[in-house]
Amino acid sequence: MRIKYLGKVSVNNMFKCHMCATMGRDRYSAIPQLPSLVDWNEIIICKKCAMREVGGRNKKEWERIHK
Repeated sequence: MRIKYLGKVSVNNMFKCHMCATMGRDRYSAIPQLPSLVDWNEIIICKKCAMREVGGRNKKEWERIHK
């Protein structure tokens, strides 16, 4: 899965994460790799879910997302 940082939203416009259903400010886009077993093309997720998808020990990948 490819993760892309979309930025922060204002406090008044918090969004609901499509993975865990919590309210968040940091938005990330999750795009599945091909071939894919899921039926969606892109979802918007929170920081916690994005870190879980990248992997907790993969610091280089996490820093690459934020450049």
